[in-house]
Amino acid sequence: MSLNFKIFDHVNDDPEKLFPLYDKVYGDSEAIRQRWHWEFIQHPRSDRYRFFLAESTTGELAGMTVRMPLDVWVGDEVFPAFFATNSMVNPSFRGQDLICRLYMRAAEDGALHLSKGTTAPMIRQLQKMGYNVVEPNNYMACLLAPWAWMWGRITGRAVKPKVSLRVLRAFSDYSAIERFTAEFEEIMPKAAAVVEKTADELNWRYIDPPHRRYYCYARRSNGRIVSWCAIRCEGYNAMLADLRWRSEEKDEPVRTIRFAKALARSLGMVKLTCWTPNVDLRRVLAREFFVQRKESPGFSFFSHDQRWHNICWRDAHFVHGDGDAEYL
Repeated sequence: MSLNFKIFDHVNDDPEKLFPLYDKVYGDSEAIRQRWHWEFIQHPRSDRYRFFLAESTTGELAGMTVRMPLDVWVGDEVFPAFFATNSMVNPSFRGQDLICRLYMRAAEDGALHLSKGTTAPMIRQLQKMGYNVVEPNNYMACLLAPWAWMWGRITGRAVKPKVSLRVLRAFSDYSAIERFTAEFEEIMPKAAAVVEKTADELNWRYIDPPHRRYYCYARRSNGRIVSWCAIRCEGYNAMLADLRWRSEEKDEPVRTIRFAKALARSLGMVKLTCWTPNVDLRRVLAREFFVQRKESPGFSFFSHDQRWHNICWRDAHFVHGDGDAEYL
């Protein structure tokens, strides 16, 4: 069937045109309706979002993919990049290599394109398109309440540990973040590549979501912020969504990882999960009793620019909060 490829103007066009596709793919569109304004209109870089659509000649929406904007620092230079989000194909149009055609159109700009949070079949499809999987690419997890976890495995009934704030007594230098300010923007660990995060973006990502709650805390030393982290709880498990620190601080990121564990434990969580391709950070996590899991977020990149193929991605700082996997 012949298809027409179009660009959707998310600011001026009616999103009701897109919601039926969510209904067909996911069963309903309530989730996207709930977060639409926050995700696409309130985003500080909203004008750089890009929607790629495929329509049949009868006007039926066959598929779409969205590119969420971000900037990546490499050395002293910053480069535009995009995360692939909201990619889907109408069941009536599957088997036509449509998602590949949409992805290739999106990548015609030559920028760095990142993908994460996809299924195993989609990861294989991305590799066929020329996406490069970044290794190591699996999650790491730490048991916070081994007995509760073991009981749940034996009985099939999860037991939530007793909530206790006493575990936080050793971390009086940490306080909750009400709003991110410009002071947070300069906290960027040394890495081969790292995502730029403005205060507006951090507030959009971790403070303002209408459908997710994040616990964000910062550590101060001698009056200045030296590190911060963000975790999200779901059921009995917590995700260390974000983590940043000043590289000159000798006890970081160890201390903030220990704080994140204590925070999650104080909230009654059984397990804390983290993801990063950065081998140095993974070594620190391993020393703090995080073990490797088989599961993977499928982090990969695509670009016609050779510089991204020359990057040592094992030295890059990416975390689970970079991209769309957390809020979908």
